[in-house]
Amino acid sequence: MIKKPENLDPKVYYKPLIDKVVEEDAVQALENSLAQTVELIESISSDQESFAYADGKWNLKQLFQHLVDCERIMAYRALSLARGEKGTLLGFDDQAYVDMDGTQNVNLKSIKLDFIAARKATISLVKTIPFNQLELVGNANGISSTAKMVIWFIAAHNYHHNSIVLERYLNTK
Repeated sequence: MIKKPENLDPKVYYKPLIDKVVEEDAVQALENSLAQTVELIESISSDQESFAYADGKWNLKQLFQHLVDCERIMAYRALSLARGEKGTLLGFDDQAYVDMDGTQNVNLKSIKLDFIAARKATISLVKTIPFNQLELVGNANGISSTAKMVIWFIAAHNYHHNSIVLERYLNTK
């Protein structure tokens, strides 16, 4: 079992997201958020997939592609930190990624399949990281981080965006 990281710096942007995750085990949180996301995507019609709730906000395809992109970036960070990376892992501009995501050429079903593949790869990775390597400290985007922190962030970030979809895009909360 990979429990939540203790003593997260309250100034770190992802602490409130991780604090909201109800699962006690990171793998369970990753599996549950995968199931929730797939169910959510499947509830969105093809007429809704290009909907943005306000000007300047991402449409649903962009939001879910953002989850895929972040999944891959964060999985790389977790792997790097678990392997003792000494260099600084760079951050990224999520808006620049969205601007280049190509979602205008794909449908939400394709993005869903990509998300499933990325998440299953993340879960496989997480299950193979030795426990003693989960706490190795490195630098990710200027923040002192561990693989455990990043793994929990992946699930938390996913739940965060699912909540936004329900509240602002689908108005169900």
